[in-house]
Amino acid sequence: MENVETTTPALGTVSHGTMRPADLIPTFLDALDAISPGDCEAILEDRLPGLPESGTDQYWESMEADALLSDLFEALNEHAPPLCYFGALEGDGADYGFWICEDQINEDEDILTVSDLADIPADHSDYVVVINDHGNMTLYKPRREWEEVWSIV
Repeated sequence: MENVETTTPALGTVSHGTMRPADLIPTFLDALDAISPGDCEAILEDRLPGLPESGTDQYWESMEADALLSDLFEALNEHAPPLCYFGALEGDGADYGFWICEDQINEDEDILTVSDLADIPADHSDYVVVINDHGNMTLYKPRREWEEVWSIV
Protein backbone atom coordinates (compact mmCIF):
# COMPACT_ATOMS: atom_id res chain seq x y z
CA MET A 1 0.00 0.00 0.00
CA GLU A 2 1.21 3.48 -0.87
CA ASN A 3 2.27 5.75 1.98
CA VAL A 4 0.08 8.87 1.77
CA GLU A 5 1.22 12.12 3.36
CA THR A 6 -1.31 13.84 5.61
CA THR A 7 -1.08 16.78 7.97
CA THR A 8 -2.96 17.18 11.23
CA PRO A 9 -5.23 20.21 10.89
CA ALA A 10 -5.20 23.03 13.39
CA LEU A 11 -8.22 23.54 15.59
CA GLY A 12 -10.44 26.45 14.71
CA THR A 13 -12.21 28.13 11.84
CA VAL A 14 -11.79 27.10 8.20
CA SER A 15 -14.68 29.22 6.86
CA HIS A 16 -16.81 31.82 8.61
CA GLY A 17 -19.80 33.95 7.75
CA THR A 18 -21.22 32.06 4.80
CA MET A 19 -23.18 28.93 4.06
CA ARG A 20 -23.09 29.32 0.26
CA PRO A 21 -21.70 26.28 -1.57
CA ALA A 22 -19.89 28.68 -3.95
CA ASP A 23 -17.88 29.93 -0.96
CA LEU A 24 -17.59 26.70 1.02
CA ILE A 25 -16.55 24.25 -1.69
CA PRO A 26 -13.36 26.07 -2.80
CA THR A 27 -12.43 26.80 0.82
CA PHE A 28 -13.00 23.20 1.91
CA LEU A 29 -11.08 21.91 -1.12
CA ASP A 30 -8.13 24.12 -0.15
CA ALA A 31 -8.32 22.88 3.45
CA LEU A 32 -8.48 19.23 2.41
CA ASP A 33 -5.66 19.71 -0.09
CA ALA A 34 -3.47 21.15 2.68
CA ILE A 35 -4.29 18.20 4.97
CA SER A 36 -4.39 15.33 2.47
CA PRO A 37 -3.71 16.14 -1.18
CA GLY A 38 -4.47 12.55 -2.22
CA ASP A 39 -7.95 12.64 -0.69
CA CYS A 40 -8.64 15.98 -2.34
CA GLU A 41 -7.58 14.65 -5.75
CA ALA A 42 -9.72 11.52 -5.30
CA ILE A 43 -12.82 13.56 -4.47
CA LEU A 44 -12.29 15.86 -7.44
CA GLU A 45 -11.71 12.94 -9.81
CA ASP A 46 -14.88 11.28 -8.55
CA ARG A 47 -17.13 14.31 -8.47
CA LEU A 48 -15.99 16.94 -10.90
CA PRO A 49 -13.59 17.46 -13.79
CA GLY A 50 -13.22 21.16 -12.87
CA LEU A 51 -15.00 23.69 -10.72
CA PRO A 52 -16.86 26.52 -12.43
CA GLU A 53 -15.08 29.87 -12.25
CA SER A 54 -18.16 31.96 -11.54
CA GLY A 55 -19.81 32.04 -8.13
CA THR A 56 -23.12 32.73 -9.87
CA ASP A 57 -22.98 29.60 -12.06
CA GLN A 58 -26.02 27.38 -11.51
CA TYR A 59 -23.65 24.51 -10.63
CA TRP A 60 -23.39 25.89 -7.09
CA GLU A 61 -27.10 25.27 -6.47
CA SER A 62 -27.11 21.79 -8.01
CA MET A 63 -27.37 18.36 -6.47
CA GLU A 64 -23.82 17.72 -7.72
CA ALA A 65 -22.53 20.63 -5.64
CA ASP A 66 -24.46 19.35 -2.62
CA ALA A 67 -22.92 15.89 -3.09
CA LEU A 68 -19.42 17.38 -3.41
CA LEU A 69 -19.97 19.47 -0.28
CA SER A 70 -21.15 16.37 1.59
CA ASP A 71 -18.04 14.45 0.46
CA LEU A 72 -15.84 17.32 1.64
CA PHE A 73 -17.49 17.42 5.07
CA GLU A 74 -16.98 13.67 5.41
CA ALA A 75 -13.34 13.76 4.27
CA LEU A 76 -12.45 16.71 6.50
CA ASN A 77 -14.17 15.06 9.47
CA GLU A 78 -12.13 11.89 8.86
CA HIS A 79 -8.97 14.00 9.25
CA ALA A 80 -10.12 15.80 12.40
CA PRO A 81 -7.69 15.52 15.32
CA PRO A 82 -8.56 12.98 18.02
CA LEU A 83 -11.65 13.88 20.06
CA CYS A 84 -12.54 16.58 17.52
CA TYR A 85 -14.91 16.94 14.59
CA PHE A 86 -15.17 18.99 11.43
CA GLY A 87 -18.41 20.92 11.09
CA ALA A 88 -20.27 23.96 12.28
CA LEU A 89 -19.34 25.47 15.62
CA GLU A 90 -22.06 24.96 18.19
CA GLY A 91 -24.02 28.21 18.34
CA ASP A 92 -22.73 29.54 14.99
CA GLY A 93 -23.96 27.56 11.99
CA ALA A 94 -21.82 29.61 9.58
CA ASP A 95 -18.50 28.99 11.37
CA TYR A 96 -17.05 25.78 9.94
CA GLY A 97 -13.86 24.25 11.22
CA PHE A 98 -12.25 21.70 13.49
CA TRP A 99 -13.72 21.75 16.98
CA ILE A 100 -13.28 19.80 20.20
CA CYS A 101 -16.03 17.28 20.90
CA GLU A 102 -16.48 17.88 24.62
CA ASP A 103 -19.36 15.38 24.82
CA GLN A 104 -17.03 12.61 23.66
CA ILE A 105 -14.41 13.65 26.21
CA ASN A 106 -17.00 13.64 29.00
CA GLU A 107 -18.70 10.38 27.98
CA ASP A 108 -15.77 8.13 26.97
CA GLU A 109 -14.77 6.12 30.04
CA ASP A 110 -11.29 5.40 28.60
CA ILE A 111 -10.39 9.08 28.46
CA LEU A 112 -8.96 10.36 31.71
CA THR A 113 -9.48 14.00 32.68
CA VAL A 114 -7.05 15.45 35.23
CA SER A 115 -5.84 18.88 36.32
CA ASP A 116 -2.13 18.02 36.05
CA LEU A 117 -0.01 15.42 34.25
CA ALA A 118 1.30 14.30 37.65
CA ASP A 119 -2.24 13.03 38.43
CA ILE A 120 -2.13 10.33 35.74
CA PRO A 121 -2.06 6.81 37.19
CA ALA A 122 1.04 4.85 36.16
CA ASP A 123 -1.06 2.14 34.47
CA HIS A 124 -3.18 4.50 32.33
CA SER A 125 -2.52 3.94 28.61
CA ASP A 126 -5.15 5.98 26.75
CA TYR A 127 -5.73 9.63 25.98
CA VAL A 128 -5.55 12.13 28.83
CA VAL A 129 -7.16 15.56 28.86
CA VAL A 130 -5.58 18.06 31.22
CA ILE A 131 -7.86 20.92 32.19
CA ASN A 132 -6.12 23.48 34.36
CA ASP A 133 -7.68 25.88 36.85
CA HIS A 134 -8.05 28.53 34.09
CA GLY A 135 -10.05 26.15 31.87
CA ASN A 136 -7.25 25.60 29.36
CA MET A 137 -7.50 22.12 27.83
CA THR A 138 -4.70 19.93 26.43
CA LEU A 139 -5.01 16.44 24.97
CA TYR A 140 -2.09 14.04 25.46
CA LYS A 141 -1.51 10.62 23.95
CA PRO A 142 0.66 7.97 25.54
CA ARG A 143 4.23 7.57 24.35
CA ARG A 144 7.39 7.05 26.39
CA GLU A 145 6.41 10.38 27.84
CA TRP A 146 3.01 11.99 27.33
CA GLU A 147 2.87 13.68 23.92
CA GLU A 148 0.69 16.73 23.32
CA VAL A 149 -1.87 16.28 20.54
CA TRP A 150 -3.68 19.63 20.75
CA SER A 151 -4.24 22.46 23.16
CA ILE A 152 -6.72 25.30 23.54
CA VAL A 153 -6.37 28.32 25.75
